[in-house]
Amino acid sequence: MIFKVCGVAIGVLELFIFFATTKVIKNNITAFKYIDNFSYYWLCFTVLTGIWEFSFVYNYYDINDMSQNLITNNEHVWTNSYTLDYVLPYKLARIFYSEYGAWADREYMLSDNYWSREIEGTHAFLCGFFALLGMINRLEHINRKYLIFIVFSMGNQLMNSILYMGQYFLQMQDKDNINYNDDDFPAGFLLYKRAFMYVNIFWSLMPTIVLYKTLNANKYIEKDTEKDIEKDIEKDIDEYTDKDTDKDTNSDIDILYLIEKDIEEDIKKDIDVYENKYTYTQELIKKLKTISAKTLSYDEDNIYTAQVVNV
Repeated sequence: MIFKVCGVAIGVLELFIFFATTKVIKNNITAFKYIDNFSYYWLCFTVLTGIWEFSFVYNYYDINDMSQNLITNNEHVWTNSYTLDYVLPYKLARIFYSEYGAWADREYMLSDNYWSREIEGTHAFLCGFFALLGMINRLEHINRKYLIFIVFSMGNQLMNSILYMGQYFLQMQDKDNINYNDDDFPAGFLLYKRAFMYVNIFWSLMPTIVLYKTLNANKYIEKDTEKDIEKDIEKDIDEYTDKDTDKDTNSDIDILYLIEKDIEEDIKKDIDVYENKYTYTQELIKKLKTISAKTLSYDEDNIYTAQVVNV
């Protein structure tokens, strides 16, 4: 017997897998830690919707038939049953867009109309693909290109949504348009009978917030950088102190040397993230040195000796 679940369960499972996966990625890749959570998750979601949109364009005529079947049988994908493989993005797109075409925007189920494919196709490329490019550049620590790609992606997403919704409201007033508000396809007060249209609020509101956060990225980067450097220092101190079993002078020097070396490597790795933060980093290093300040000298055999200085 093939196990099936309702469309709502498919959607919830898809979102759970998405957030779980992206959270693990963010927690384990240093470059992504400096992106604020709101922007990070929406950019990842934009990449995911790009996959849905590509599937819609590619499977357009099959989705048209699925939409028509929903209307004929007066059904919704939320209550219909599907196998678990529909949680895969390219398959979930089929039921998502069939529902959208049947009960929200019926131009999405017209085989001889290219408007919906133009909207979804341009969003997939100009928003989804460029969001992906931005994330790749962030991964490679190319901060300037990251900012350019993200602003480009989110700006296009906002414009795409505004133009789409403006056109849709015009269609609702056109008696010759399939989206015309009549008894056959009523909209209701504030579109409550076409409630699925409300998902478009996200594609206007979210990019606006991401643009604001991105254009003010310096203060967010500075805040996150300060916190992460402090955490790195605490972690390094704990890590190397635990290794110090002999408690002798030379091991103390090694601890300080390794901590400073580790901090320097972190700074070099993320130098594009916190440019112009050199003064702040120096202050943190000074604070670190107050924990166990040393003065180094060489003996005749060029071997390190140390004298602990009380502070």
